[in-house]
Amino acid sequence: MAEKNIGWKKIIERGPDCLVVRLISAQTQDPANLADVIWRRMQQHFTYRVVIELGGLEVLPAELIEELTVLADRVEQQGGMLRLCGIPEKNREALRCCAESGKLPHYATRNEAIVGRRPAFLSEEKKKDEQWLEY
Repeated sequence: MAEKNIGWKKIIERGPDCLVVRLISAQTQDPANLADVIWRRMQQHFTYRVVIELGGLEVLPAELIEELTVLADRVEQQGGMLRLCGIPEKNREALRCCAESGKLPHYATRNEAIVGRRPAFLSEEKKKDEQWLEY
């Protein structure tokens, strides 16, 4: 189901025990109230687990990261889970501080995010550690 609101196109699907929200680049880059929109959809579906796909975004604006952080706080207060996936390499640096704190963990694929495999940034760090151990 596609939903247009605040300049962002969102495709929201029901996954196993969670919602999957795919954000697609918007005409306007103002993510104001995006956390509220996704939160309402989660409540409508009686779930506090959400995976947000960001692969369709050219740029990851700071305002979007703020909205995702607000949503992550709400989800955490309800004992839920918020995971990001599909973030292009060029946008990962913008999320690094949030991901390392555990607030916005990101995974390579939707499936990995749903089942909770090792977050992408930890996998990269593990590879570096393993390379170090090889010497």
